[in-house]
Amino acid sequence: MAIDIHWIRDDDSLARHCAEWQLLPFVALDTEFMRVDTFYPIAALLQIGDGQSAWLIDPLLINDWQPLSALLENPDVIKVVHACSEDLEVLLRLTGSLPVPLFDTQLAAAYLNLGFSMGYSRLVQEVLNIDLPKGETRSDWLQRPLSETQISYAAEDAVHLAELFSILRPRLSDDKYAWLLDDGAELVANLRRELAAKVLVAPIEQLERYRSHRLIPVLLNDVNTISTFALSVAPMVISFTVTLGCLTYLALLSWQILALTVLTVVLGTGAQYLAHSYGMRSILAARNSEDELQKHYQALSAGAKELRIQRKRRQHMLDEKIHGATEHICRSNIRAANIFVSAETFGSMLFFAVIGIAIAFQAMWPTTEKTVLGGFVLVMLYMKGPLERLITALPGISRAQIAMRRIAELSWKFSNPEPHLLVSDRPNSLANMQTLELHNLRYDYPPVEGSDAFHLGPVDLSIKQGDIVFIVGENGCGKTTLIKLLLGLYTPQQGEIRLNGQTVTPENLDDYRQLFTTIFADYYLFDEPLQGQAALPQDAGKYLERLDIAHKVSIKDGAFTTTDLSTGQRKRLALINAWLDERQVLVFDEWAADQDPAFRRVFYTELLPELKQQGKTIIVISHDDRYFYIADQLVRMQTGQIQVEQVQNDTYEKTIPA
Repeated sequence: MAIDIHWIRDDDSLARHCAEWQLLPFVALDTEFMRVDTFYPIAALLQIGDGQSAWLIDPLLINDWQPLSALLENPDVIKVVHACSEDLEVLLRLTGSLPVPLFDTQLAAAYLNLGFSMGYSRLVQEVLNIDLPKGETRSDWLQRPLSETQISYAAEDAVHLAELFSILRPRLSDDKYAWLLDDGAELVANLRRELAAKVLVAPIEQLERYRSHRLIPVLLNDVNTISTFALSVAPMVISFTVTLGCLTYLALLSWQILALTVLTVVLGTGAQYLAHSYGMRSILAARNSEDELQKHYQALSAGAKELRIQRKRRQHMLDEKIHGATEHICRSNIRAANIFVSAETFGSMLFFAVIGIAIAFQAMWPTTEKTVLGGFVLVMLYMKGPLERLITALPGISRAQIAMRRIAELSWKFSNPEPHLLVSDRPNSLANMQTLELHNLRYDYPPVEGSDAFHLGPVDLSIKQGDIVFIVGENGCGKTTLIKLLLGLYTPQQGEIRLNGQTVTPENLDDYRQLFTTIFADYYLFDEPLQGQAALPQDAGKYLERLDIAHKVSIKDGAFTTTDLSTGQRKRLALINAWLDERQVLVFDEWAADQDPAFRRVFYTELLPELKQQGKTIIVISHDDRYFYIADQLVRMQTGQIQVEQVQNDTYEKTIPA
């Protein structure tokens, strides 16, 4: 048949076609990749088919994958694939998204009893009566230009995949079809939502100690491992069911033959169990090294400037850290693969040895009917396929087991959630602040190897509505810890917070936090200035003008047009967020540290007094002693202890140079 082949080689063309595919009921997806000397597949070609035409996407020329990502995540467009585990890895690396919903033609063939784990060429021959060429499977797909046979091979795969869907879908009952689409998808979606919710409600102390280089692999890699494993559960169940059926038939033939078969299965299972145990150790070692590799990757990005300047550190990072971790992962995975392959080979040898022994026994001592022996041999040969599929699933089971162990560890560490954090429409029981008191508050950090534990407090502090409070002291004296205690982000070991004379309890702690807006030293700048509002205030632009960043950023569709600014400008943008948030208490953690002298002066002498006149309560961590006179209270900190001073107007120097 003639196939219309269309090339997509630029971002605009990809965006235009993705918009068209969004309107289709389904698209067929296939990929070509190279995995020769890398630990991951290198995408060489993506194919989209609709049954008549094929679109070939050249990933070497595409920069913006967002349109394809949106297509993959569109729940109204079914993505048709075949044995998609490696395709999913390619798509995830390119777009950051996984396709949903999925229709896997290999699973569909199993549900329809066409065959288990059928290869694509065999399925096309069985259903469409077409013999596909196989010569290009292992060719160099990264070469350019691709040969005509490569192009034809890739296009045929995509077109015939769409044809398979059109034929297999009507044969499936609605129940089986729903199961096929949802197989594993709902499990993974629930798992992602559950983990995200656990992170959102986890105590801040635990979240900070868990570290992002351990958290991100769990949320991404481990969940994707579970996703891939979930897609293979149905074929494994089918293979297991077929194996049980074969054993039942052997029991009807002869109990002696059944005993021999069961003995073989027991020996093989024992070997697989040992392989699973030893293979698990290697996979676990590789998984631990992946956490370290993630940490080194973060250092590559965050420390790029320092690494560029420091040659020895750069070489150490590459040769020792990166290469060391990747080499350990490689060796561990190879060791695990060798163990599983050896176990699989032993199982196959044992399988055929039993058949050979049975035939030899019949030849030397003909005590068994030939029909029984023939049935035994046929059943064993038929059972070989399902048994091998169960055996080859062991590495995936091991990886899924490690992933579930990591997910369970994360769930256990974050198993003490704060109440009410996920209730969005809960009325706020603490509407106004008149006084805020810290009474006998104490917080102890756990000891760190090589240093003594840090203790803060006991702290007694009283803040009135409209006060400007400066918290000052040397680095490491506990200023930020005090702020986190005051905000209710850390749970004190002793003491309490009182708002308007009433104790803040775990039940109303989240309501209490809604009184504050914060800019931490390690703040995160969100794009949207105001959450939950369709439009910004009419005068929002004046803040951009006043802070001298209107020429760099504006507000469009309720969001900042960019956050790609200098450190000082980003902090000004964060200040606008705080302005627009309209909370009663504003907390600034060394906001002025990254500002030039002119804006530092504006912050202290204009903005803070102006906010005070509006009735705001302001808490500032600062090292700028020349502006201490602005404060109503000065909280001096030293090694976890505080001393509160009431500031008089004539106590500090008030002459500030223009």
